[in-house]
Amino acid sequence: MLLERLKEEQLSARKVKNNVASSVLTLLISEAEKIGKDDGNRIPTNDEIIRTAKKFINNINECLVILNNQQSRDNDTARLEMELAVVSKYIPVQLSEEQIGDAVDLIISSIAATSMKDMGRVMKDMKLQYGNTFDGGTASRVIKSRLST
Repeated sequence: MLLERLKEEQLSARKVKNNVASSVLTLLISEAEKIGKDDGNRIPTNDEIIRTAKKFINNINECLVILNNQQSRDNDTARLEMELAVVSKYIPVQLSEEQIGDAVDLIISSIAATSMKDMGRVMKDMKLQYGNTFDGGTASRVIKSRLST
């Protein structure tokens, strides 16, 4: 289970005094466990942990954009990049935009989607078939472009 792996690697990071990895993994574990506790005091699923990790990655990327626009704070940027490398290990390899386009085309043809009214069905099938391996925003943009023409 992914939660156990996170805890083992967090402990290893603490033992070797890798403060960046230790702190970001502690936060990730805490956020993931909160999801399970809020939903009946259970252990979070791997999918929930992956979604949490994706949120961390999005937040780190947003911070990096802000810092890059300021063109300063090299230490903060370096730390965020290290955090990004740590958290990225826990999400599945993501489909490229081209692969998402191919998947969307297959789904649209298989369900005979013809208009924006079918967008929800296409997105639902994407989630069923590809789970956490694609970016929802990219998929949404591709679906809209395919269904609006």
